This record gives sequence, structure tokens and C-alpha cells, in this order.
Amino acid sequence: MPFNSLRLPLIGKLFPEAKVLLSIRDPRDVVLSCFRNHFDISSMTFEFLALDDCARFYAAVMELVDLYRQKLPLTLLECRYEDIVTDFDTTIARICAFSGIPQTDSMHEFARAAETIDRRNPSAAQLARGLYTSGIGQWRRYRDQLEPVLPILKNWIDRFGYPAH
Repeated sequence: MPFNSLRLPLIGKLFPEAKVLLSIRDPRDVVLSCFRNHFDISSMTFEFLALDDCARFYAAVMELVDLYRQKLPLTLLECRYEDIVTDFDTTIARICAFSGIPQTDSMHEFARAAETIDRRNPSAAQLARGLYTSGIGQWRRYRDQLEPVLPILKNWIDRFGYPAH
């Protein structure tokens, strides 16, 4: 739930012992995905209606998360989406070790998890498909359309260690 990152100060205050998993994905894929999906309109998803607004919103949220990481006493593990998809078992083992949750075979049962998610949520259909790598680097097919917002995302692309091309 990416919007929960905006609640990190509250989480840190109410649950000082909480362990926070910060999921990172290539900023270009995040912005493209948010722009392409049809979300129920809210004060936050309204920003996804225009590509440049979407990119600015992403950058602003990441700036807040960065500030929270510097100022708040959070126990945090950064995890890449791409690692979960390409090396699930190793990545989940690391997440389980961090969180203190035992790793189980049921963690592979994505279709079952999809049944518990609101069908209007774009993640429901994705979970039912299981793991797939086609979501990685989708932005490349839309490079020309994303070109105007790449300067907005450049700082985060670099900071998260994603290749420029």
C-alpha cells in the first residue's frame, strides 16, 4: 500500500517497535502504472490523471519518505519489486527474517490471496496471475511518452540504482 508511506510518522509514533517494509520499484514503471490504471478518484489518485502530475506526486512522496527515514526512528527494510519477482524465495526469506514471520509454502499461493482483495483493485488480477516479469521495465515501450517527465524522476532513478536506459 504505497500511500501508507505518507503515514510513517503516525506509524512511528503509535507503533515505535514496528518493522516497516519499504517496497521500491523503478520510478518510471511506478509512474506509468499509476497513470495507466483507473483508480477511484480521491485527493491522491487525482494526481494520476496527468502524467506530469503523476511524476511530481511520486517525487514529492519519495522526498517525504526520504525525510521520514532521516528524522524518524524507524526499523526499515528496503525491498525491490524486481527482486521479489525474479528471486522470490531469497527475497521473501530476507523479508521474513527481518519481520520475524516464519517462511511458509503458503506464501507461494498468490491465487488464494487474490480472492481476499477487492476485485476493483488492480492488484487482484495481478495476484491471480502469480509471479511474472513482464511488469519489469514496461516504461521502455513508452520511453517517448515518458521523456518529458524523466527529469522529474531522475533523482529517484539514480538514488535507487536503476539504469538510465
